[in-house]
Amino acid sequence: MFGSFTRHSSCPECGGRGKVPEHRCNVCHGKGVIEKLTKIKIPVPPGVDSGQIIKLAGQGNAGSYQGIAGDLYINIVVENDPVFQRRGDDLLETVRVNFSQAVLGENIKIPTLEGKNLSIAIPRAFDFDKIIKISKQGIPHFNRPGQGDLLVQLKVKIPKELSREQKKLIKELKIKGL
Repeated sequence: MFGSFTRHSSCPECGGRGKVPEHRCNVCHGKGVIEKLTKIKIPVPPGVDSGQIIKLAGQGNAGSYQGIAGDLYINIVVENDPVFQRRGDDLLETVRVNFSQAVLGENIKIPTLEGKNLSIAIPRAFDFDKIIKISKQGIPHFNRPGQGDLLVQLKVKIPKELSREQKKLIKELKIKGL
């Protein structure tokens, strides 16, 4: 009932290396490893998304007693953008247009992911839930050629205050069935 137990552990003197250093280092205390912070550049490929992991071989902690360094794993978290919403490799951008632009149509400039302005045509009398698709202006595909699309959702700005003349003109349009 009361058996014997055997416990194995590393030698407290040599740490299992089979050698005891003649003079122990004050910094590493004979382990051969010191702790220090290192800055490294992380190559983030285009198109990565939150939850993906990048492995950098040999960039992790150093191995004890001259062992090989481990690997560094980076968990990607993509921050939200104030202009664009990510939907896979597509980007959704909400653009506010004036009432007159919505009714008559017009060319407007919108920002793109690269920071440039792109000219798009607002169709005359568009449906309020209409989305304009601009091909190949989204996120680059991860590890394959091509990229997603830019989806532009148009929202009409309704003025909060109108002059008497503006109210009169809108009432005339209402009478005419517009």
